[in-house]
Amino acid sequence: MSESASPNLLVIIDVDGTMIKNGMALRDPFYTAFREVIGKDIRGLTVNFAGRTDRGIIRDYFELVNVDGDFEELFTAFAERFCELVERDYPTHPDPRLLPGVIPLLDAISEHPDAALVLGTGNIRESCNIKLKRFDLLRYFPHLGGFGGEHELRADAIRAAMDVGREAYGWNGQAWVIGDTVNDAVAAHQVGAKALLTATGTISLAELQTSEAEFILPDLTDTSRILEILGLSS
Repeated sequence: MSESASPNLLVIIDVDGTMIKNGMALRDPFYTAFREVIGKDIRGLTVNFAGRTDRGIIRDYFELVNVDGDFEELFTAFAERFCELVERDYPTHPDPRLLPGVIPLLDAISEHPDAALVLGTGNIRESCNIKLKRFDLLRYFPHLGGFGGEHELRADAIRAAMDVGREAYGWNGQAWVIGDTVNDAVAAHQVGAKALLTATGTISLAELQTSEAEFILPDLTDTSRILEILGLSS
């Protein structure tokens, strides 16, 4: 869209499980960075990642293995090392793939005169940029959005994305969150947005249907249907 316009709709889209499937590409960098920086091995320990922020996930691991020290200082050191490892390994790792329908959908939303497109992700900003760069997706998000490396609660990351929409595009209307977990819908509703969920991540379609999301789809391949849901059909 033209940045001189003021769109009525803000589309806030998630990354992992919604646009990109990472496979095992992030697991070793995550565990390695934690061990090197924090000094504890967390392989085999179970923490829920789905729909969470990286800050919240690290907070849970700290509590699980009784990490002492200043959280902000340790999280910053972890994030820096994690992103170094992701930058080294992710661009050539065989597992990551772009999910079907993503490019046509992003094209359609970004070209619509009454819509603006931003990110709403649990990722650390720098690691997210590495993922998007691999699949040439950064061009769709010139002003990016809200990140889970900066906000512990998912809803706060979505609020930050909405702030970007207001400041960068002059948006002041309806917002939709597109994600792949129940928590995406919960966070969307907490900030007054609507939710469209896709069963392309680790959460089954049946489990997504227990959420209060406005719409749930098996994937993002039906661009026309999604534009209709968002109120962007001609």
